[in-house]
Amino acid sequence: MTGYKPTDEELKSAKEVFNERLTAETLLDGERPQGAISASRLLAYARGLVTGDGEIDTALKANANLRKAFRQMIRDAALFALPEAMAASSDELPSRETQGCKLSLKPSRAEENQLYLIVETSDFTRGSPTVLVVCGREDETSRIDLPPPRNGVMQVILERESDIVKLLIDPKSEAFLS
Repeated sequence: MTGYKPTDEELKSAKEVFNERLTAETLLDGERPQGAISASRLLAYARGLVTGDGEIDTALKANANLRKAFRQMIRDAALFALPEAMAASSDELPSRETQGCKLSLKPSRAEENQLYLIVETSDFTRGSPTVLVVCGREDETSRIDLPPPRNGVMQVILERESDIVKLLIDPKSEAFLS
């Protein structure tokens, strides 16, 4: 036996690596515990190939390592990545823009508690996005399916207090269109 004693930082790092490996093994293992999500299913969800899935949403809320893996899958699968909002000091509803894509929120005139999410794409070489995922500072995510575009524009009505709106308003969150 050696007299080596790891530092607190080394122990913390080892615990993180262990948790990430445990999550990866759980995702890839053929016999998953109840409530575990396979990597292929998570990837299909990230790419918008699977529509709203409550089981995946619940698992993402409960597992930080799964959120981290999901965020990386989203980043890798995205047609458009909109890293940070461009917020004017008085703009309550910031917009986001990248080459070939703009995302903005506009208040509804008919319903005070609703907003219009407007996604405009001008780069048609990548295909049309079918899903929007917004990731917060702590890897929390919110996802919505998008309607088919009309002349490169998709419009969705959102509740002002919804999780996705809260994340979109945070200028430090990231938005991904897949």
